[in-house]
Amino acid sequence: MKVEIPQDLLVVVGARHYAANIKFLISTDDKNSLKRDGTATIFHEKENQFDKNAIAVEVDKKIVGYISKFHSAQLLNLIGDRKVELSCTLLWNGDPEEDYCMYTVQLFI
Repeated sequence: MKVEIPQDLLVVVGARHYAANIKFLISTDDKNSLKRDGTATIFHEKENQFDKNAIAVEVDKKIVGYISKFHSAQLLNLIGDRKVELSCTLLWNGDPEEDYCMYTVQLFI
């Protein structure tokens, strides 16, 4: 069963907390790029101690962020206990100074 998800619910936050995962995923893409296009899986992380509605965003079994808490309850009503695959782009600005690094995870329907 295909789930209809409005694009505006797919806001990913917390990417900087998963910087190591994002750098690793981009570096294994073999394109000498600071970006990686692929597939992400979103799913309800039921045991999350901070948010009962937490929806994790995972690429190749590595967490890269979470759906914004402002959208997670509404999105959870749509996906329930399913794992949903979406198109994904990971971006890193490549700055060697951690204080200036920026990471972005974008999801697309």
